[in-house]
Amino acid sequence: MASAESLAQFDGEGVRLAALARFFRHHPECPVLDFWQWDRERNPDRFETKTRPATDGSTSEVPR
Repeated sequence: MASAESLAQFDGEGVRLAALARFFRHHPECPVLDFWQWDRERNPDRFETKTRPATDGSTSEVPR
């Protein structure tokens, strides 16, 4: 038998939201896009990035 804590976790908001996101992510007719997919496919004013050297010698992406 499951404990009350296990049931509360199983039926908790986080689990339900994750299941909802999973459902829509894999929905064949209208999947929910992540930010970058949405930006690339739907945003008329795209968020563009360019690479620039960081102060420690690595590179990072920053908005133009």
